[in-house]
Amino acid sequence: MIMEKGISSVEVLPSKSSQVTAVKVVVKEPEAKQTQRGKRVGFVLVHAGAGYHSESKAKEYKHVCKRACQKAIEKLQAGALATDAVTAALIELEDSPFTNAGLGSNLNLLGEIECDASIMDGKSLNFGAVGALSGIKNPVSVANRLLCEGQKGKLSAGRIPPCFLVGEGAYRWAVDHGIPACPPGIMATRFSLAAFKRNKRKLELAEKVETDLIQLKKRRQSNEKVSSCFEFLCHPKLTLSLCVSVISAAGCGESKVERMLTKVELNGIKTNRTV
Repeated sequence: MIMEKGISSVEVLPSKSSQVTAVKVVVKEPEAKQTQRGKRVGFVLVHAGAGYHSESKAKEYKHVCKRACQKAIEKLQAGALATDAVTAALIELEDSPFTNAGLGSNLNLLGEIECDASIMDGKSLNFGAVGALSGIKNPVSVANRLLCEGQKGKLSAGRIPPCFLVGEGAYRWAVDHGIPACPPGIMATRFSLAAFKRNKRKLELAEKVETDLIQLKKRRQSNEKVSSCFEFLCHPKLTLSLCVSVISAAGCGESKVERMLTKVELNGIKTNRTV
């Protein structure tokens, strides 16, 4: 949506969710056009992201959404394109430590922040997007720049301009096009670092449990082979020393039962009786 006219009024719409804020925009047009079509009405809708949201931070979520809407309205009032207004709103969300975008985002397994962002122009259906981008404070600014550059037409030698870049390629393209870089370390907050350490401990514990289960399964399979060998070798005609060499008992809670069964079977061998 492109609003080229002055905005005469702004109204904040009520919302049941503390993570969603909507603002209705009424655009004033010349009286001649108003008599034909009436007033043009648009709106800005912002949400703080999907997933879990702490109830204790509901006030902060609402405030950042409201500020994002206000940034978009200011852009529209200045005559900016809708895509620029959207970019301004998303930058406000990325700069907030309470959203999982930009500053304070979730860290990957290496303890680094990698961000995704995308934006589309509803009129031309062109879009720009970045993925797994590190070292840029506001990834949406790179996505918007990709959109703008793509609308300029082909590059030299008839090359098609990129619309979706990821990782190191996205970072280099952003820096080459004048978007300032930032040290990746400053993107993490004490809250995101604490969450990373907590979740990493959970992951390490889960992997350890899985590894222990695999090892336990291997030991049980080995014990089953020993038991089969024991039953095969312990024929009454075989010597006792040969049978004793392959007797084995293993396990955790069942160890006593296994040892007792081994003792009973051993006694049966001594008396030439099968158990």
